[in-house]
Amino acid sequence: MVVVVMDKHSSRTEHSDREHGGANANQWQIDRSSKAESPWSLVYSEPFIVAVDAVKSFVNDLRAKNRTRQQLGVVSTVAPRPIFPKITLSSEKAQQKQQEDHAKLNRLVDSGDLDLSNDRVLRAYLRTIRSAKDPATVRGDSAAIANHLRNGKIDLSEPRSAEVFLGHYGSELGIGIPEAVDAGKIDFSNEKIVELFLDSIDDLSPDSTSVLTASGIPAEKIMSNAHIQRVAMGELSRRIHSAKNQDHDNGFSKRPSSTDEADDSYCLGVLDKLCTTKEGEQHLLALAGSARVSIQGLGDYCSSKELNSVDRSVGKYASHVIDDEPSASLVKRNDTLKKLGWEPFKDDTSLAELFDHGSAKQSEAIQRRANQLGLITPEVTDRLYTYQYHKLLNKAKKGKVDGETGYTIDPDLTPSGNDLIANYWYEQSKLAGGDAMRLCMEYTSDAIQNDDIPDTSEFIKEDGTMQDAFFRNRKGSLLQDIYAPPQSTPVTKKKRS
Repeated sequence: MVVVVMDKHSSRTEHSDREHGGANANQWQIDRSSKAESPWSLVYSEPFIVAVDAVKSFVNDLRAKNRTRQQLGVVSTVAPRPIFPKITLSSEKAQQKQQEDHAKLNRLVDSGDLDLSNDRVLRAYLRTIRSAKDPATVRGDSAAIANHLRNGKIDLSEPRSAEVFLGHYGSELGIGIPEAVDAGKIDFSNEKIVELFLDSIDDLSPDSTSVLTASGIPAEKIMSNAHIQRVAMGELSRRIHSAKNQDHDNGFSKRPSSTDEADDSYCLGVLDKLCTTKEGEQHLLALAGSARVSIQGLGDYCSSKELNSVDRSVGKYASHVIDDEPSASLVKRNDTLKKLGWEPFKDDTSLAELFDHGSAKQSEAIQRRANQLGLITPEVTDRLYTYQYHKLLNKAKKGKVDGETGYTIDPDLTPSGNDLIANYWYEQSKLAGGDAMRLCMEYTSDAIQNDDIPDTSEFIKEDGTMQDAFFRNRKGSLLQDIYAPPQSTPVTKKKRS
């Protein structure tokens, strides 16, 4: 028989092992339980949630892309844009078809089948709508967009939508932009939106200028914008080149069209802005070069605009003339342009702008205005006298000078002293207290008409001064009426006014 002897220490060890063994068994049970629950607990773990969200996002993006693709297809199918619009839309039938297609597209927006909150869909919609050229289609589309803006179908409070809406779509102001401005839907407190809006202005037609004014953007800011400056210079270039066909022999420049009048404030305002600084002057030269317009052409156009502001009504129907001093910006502009090489009234044909051939009063008013603007030098005054002389002489040869002729010179204009004709007639006018040249030419014209003299050389020398015969007691002369004895039978003579 084997006897096992255990001491106290062994007993304690065995007891401790039993305790630890029980604890380990319990821990094993807990671990086994945890391992059994892990597939479910993973569902609530952060990595699993992130992975599920990523899958959901992917699926949603895929659905959104598919919906966008479908909607883009709707736009291109319902209202396909013509590849060559000028050719394709030249017929009335094609224009009618486009009008109907655009109406269908707008009905889809109204019904919610076309979602313009999607910036890609909005861009495709606008590109299609803004391809319209037919006035009837444009009117319909403008009204539709105004309705979409009111109903929230186009929400310009979203910056991305506003950027797409104000994007560049052609050479004309985008359809819908004026409606958005009128409705107050564009946030002009956002500097980026302001820049995009100004970049959308590609001409300075009456529609564009009215939208600029309605925007409430300060004029100073508008005219400081680099894009607007380029547009203004391009507009001035267009007008200057088109004005080359005008006939200066009418006695004054043709009045600008109503379209040109409408955007003058911006075209000329930009020019004034550029003329205020040295940097602006250099920028003006660069802009003029890129627009293919000369500084001479710019100056001539601007002076014509200002002189055309003098009332051109004739005779007793003349309502008013401009007597107030020109603004400092006008004088500054002219000084800058002259510094850059402009010569006012450089060629003799441009002198016609200083006369209104039907009214002496208007001619003097125009010349006075030009003098206030710093455009008339003594040398220009010399040429004015020569111009007046030849115009009146040609009329006198035909017996057509009368008191209504507008070929006169403002007495406040002083010649240089280096021109014979100018000096002679300037001094004669001071002695006579009026326009001596016009008076003498009128007498000469009457003498031609009444056959008192064979031609004008009887009274007028080749150098432009008067013959002694004009001052003698002879038929048709200045002194005939003074020395002529009383006659029982009155002589029939053209009445002088």
